[in-house]
Amino acid sequence: MNTWSSRNNEAGAARLHDTALDHTEPGAVSIPLPVTIRVVAICLAMILAEGYDVAIYGAVLPMLTHGTNWSLSPFQLGAIASCSLAGMMIGAMCAGTVSDLIGRRWVLLGSVALFSAMMAAAARAPTPTVFVVGRVGAGRRRADRRGAHSRIFSAAPPLV
Repeated sequence: MNTWSSRNNEAGAARLHDTALDHTEPGAVSIPLPVTIRVVAICLAMILAEGYDVAIYGAVLPMLTHGTNWSLSPFQLGAIASCSLAGMMIGAMCAGTVSDLIGRRWVLLGSVALFSAMMAAAARAPTPTVFVVGRVGAGRRRADRRGAHSRIFSAAPPLV
């Protein structure tokens, strides 16, 4: 039986057993299962780091209002949260074009490096201005999240 469904099932079985696919069909791609698992795990860690960034800001808010000598008002705290979204907008405007030019892998690696540096800058910020710069940079990295999704899809075996 040589229908689309039977070929798809054979390809799925070959992928699960770590064997090579028959490359006689045009467009057939063989991606080893361990590579797919590794890429998905790395991208999942990146997406979890973004969630941590959002959650930690909420946990730090009470400290910023009363626990430091910054004495920020609720309006200023909201403006700082908006700066993170402004960074995300900046990243969203350029992430797709840059990833087309240099590749998704390099954009993801650069965004992880930028995110780490900006989170460290925000954590050690001596002034609200430095904190805002760190939040904008971390927000800029969050826009590259869709690059992580694209990377997962490119490393995943095709379903058709």
